[in-house]
Amino acid sequence: MKSMNKFFIVSACLALLLSACGTGSQSNGSSQPAKNTSTTEQSEPAANEVEDGSSEEEATEQSSSTEGTETTQESVEQTEEQASSKEVEEDVTTVTSENQGYSIQLLDGYELMEEEPRKDVIALTEDEHTFMRIEMIPEDMTIEEAEENMKQLAMAIDVNTKPREEFSREGMLQDAIWYESYTEEDAIHSILVKGTTPMQLTIYTAKDQNHVEPFLEMASTIKK
Repeated sequence: MKSMNKFFIVSACLALLLSACGTGSQSNGSSQPAKNTSTTEQSEPAANEVEDGSSEEEATEQSSSTEGTETTQESVEQTEEQASSKEVEEDVTTVTSENQGYSIQLLDGYELMEEEPRKDVIALTEDEHTFMRIEMIPEDMTIEEAEENMKQLAMAIDVNTKPREEFSREGMLQDAIWYESYTEEDAIHSILVKGTTPMQLTIYTAKDQNHVEPFLEMASTIKK
């Protein structure tokens, strides 16, 4: 009986030990997934925060880049406008004729020179053979006398010269008389300008070139 009791006691102890080991392993097995779940749930908000932070930084950088580009474009446009305005101012120079007492605005590339008393010349800097002679009509000469003198000079160059009928009769050319004479290489335009400042303009230019318009543009700025 004693040995049987010992056997039961030992068996009972072993059963208790086995029961305790089983409970511990189950507890350890269930705790590991719980830890993993907790870690996953906490890591997702962190990732979202990083993504949100990156989006905000990228948006800020893009906004700064756009603002910088717009500012640069505005600066370039303002610089171009200022340069264009400066070029226009530099293309015109006002000079005074000491020979005949008038002022005139010269375009870039032209110069005013005294030829002889009561005669000035505006010449193309690159080609002195292209020029315009300016002669103020003296007070003791009538317009009719000035017209006859101009006609005789034009016919001396080309006997077939005739008054030009078609041209824009505006501004100083409103009542002007215009003769065209030709040589083998050159075209000579003799223009009598009437009005408050009567004068004779004689433009010399090659046949294959057209410098009449810039010369007339400058002559229209003459003030005495």
